[in-house]
Amino acid sequence: MVEREGVILVEAAAASTQRDYDWSKKQVFALNVLEIGKLLTRSKGELTFVHDPNKGRAGEGSTVKTFKLSRMNTDSTQALLLHLLSCGMSD
Repeated sequence: MVEREGVILVEAAAASTQRDYDWSKKQVFALNVLEIGKLLTRSKGELTFVHDPNKGRAGEGSTVKTFKLSRMNTDSTQALLLHLLSCGMSD
């Protein structure tokens, strides 16, 4: 019996130079079971998940994370965007 479902953690870091990333400022996004299923069964188009790490607690709405996956101009290239909005400031 599963007491608590797990997640897959996606870590992303902004490029500081070509092929060099600033991992000291990485962002982490936790995909739950339903989101993983949608990601695996997605055929075309864009897929977006929005999370509030403080939902239901003090600070709700102060940080919002957006995970977006979309196809580029060709079917073989994917674009991943992980965006963090914190206290009205974009990172």
